[in-house]
Amino acid sequence: MKRSLPFKHDSSIEYAGFFTAFRMTCRVVFVILNELLGEEESLWPFHQNIPNQNFLKFTIFLVFKALSKMEIFLLKLLNYFFFTFHSLLVLFNLFGWIFPKIRKLHFFSLVITLFSWVVLGFWKGFGYCFLTDWHYDVLRKLGETGMPNSYIAFLIKTFSGWMPDENLVEILTLALTLVALICSIWVNFIKSRSA
Repeated sequence: MKRSLPFKHDSSIEYAGFFTAFRMTCRVVFVILNELLGEEESLWPFHQNIPNQNFLKFTIFLVFKALSKMEIFLLKLLNYFFFTFHSLLVLFNLFGWIFPKIRKLHFFSLVITLFSWVVLGFWKGFGYCFLTDWHYDVLRKLGETGMPNSYIAFLIKTFSGWMPDENLVEILTLALTLVALICSIWVNFIKSRSA
């Protein structure tokens, strides 16, 4: 025997309730995205009453717009990461040999740097740095153009606004790296044997 419900079940009421909850959730998500992405004009036009049949199309459009803004946000985040990490790596490569606890790590870092410059540089050009390449890819996607070949020249230009002679920067970079390598070999292998 079929049991009947004490009230009439109307699926359109469930659909309307779900739809309203979905719309409200989307509004909250888009408000949060606006705040995170720093959107000047609202992604969600609260002043407009969007008809239900166009709501899905509009939601898909907003999701793609938010994703493109999120891509820019992630590219900016990657730019800050590369800028910080690569700058600290340059300083570490120059002065890491001074600190006894990290001397082996410093030597290993210099070997990787020189491997990139010489071995990978055989195919990409002497002095090739994969970190510079990756960072410049991010900067190009952010619309940056006219970047120098040398990351050190890029740092000088970024900090001071002055663009030094790239040949001079490359010669000084190589000379200081070789000095750091000699110091690292001295403290890691020669001085440790005599002690």
